[in-house]
Amino acid sequence: MTIVDLKQTVDTGASRVSPTLLRLAYRLSAALGFGYGTMNRIIFSVLRSEAKEICYIQLSDGSKFSFVCSDKYWNVLLSPSHIYEPDIYHFLKKVRDIDFDFIDIGANHGYWSILASSALLGSKKVISVELDPDNYSTLSHHAEENSNRFETLNAGIFDVDDAEVCISQGHHSTRHIMSAGSAQIENTGTIKV
Repeated sequence: MTIVDLKQTVDTGASRVSPTLLRLAYRLSAALGFGYGTMNRIIFSVLRSEAKEICYIQLSDGSKFSFVCSDKYWNVLLSPSHIYEPDIYHFLKKVRDIDFDFIDIGANHGYWSILASSALLGSKKVISVELDPDNYSTLSHHAEENSNRFETLNAGIFDVDDAEVCISQGHHSTRHIMSAGSAQIENTGTIKV
């Protein structure tokens, strides 16, 4: 699978059917301009046994990234024509020969930490910062899978030290810090920054 010059190979683990269907769904939704989320839900309502399986992506330089196969935020990486955040990728590719450190604030699962610390993009020194405990657990796993070549911090950036903030519930891609006056604040967890 090739994304620009970022080559990926996919090991679908126990999932054998869903990655193929997801690639087809991505092509169809790209042609239509909508519908990938709906197709993703249909695929995993039929293939429930594959919904919690892990898909593994190996990038061209041996970097590793994994995600739950039914996670529509990440499973678009199974499509050869999808470029995840292309502006960031092209920027990092252009500056790969410049010496700098990369701080990945709000790193989520660490996709950019993995790539920025890879030989492909110049083996930058990377500090990966993630506040959400669930996302941080996955980020730490990805650091271990990639020989701990980037540092991880379970922290957040805020305007004061030791503040307690509320973080929203939901999918990893939508969680965020809630403002004190939010009506939904009762359904959140409190995390110290």
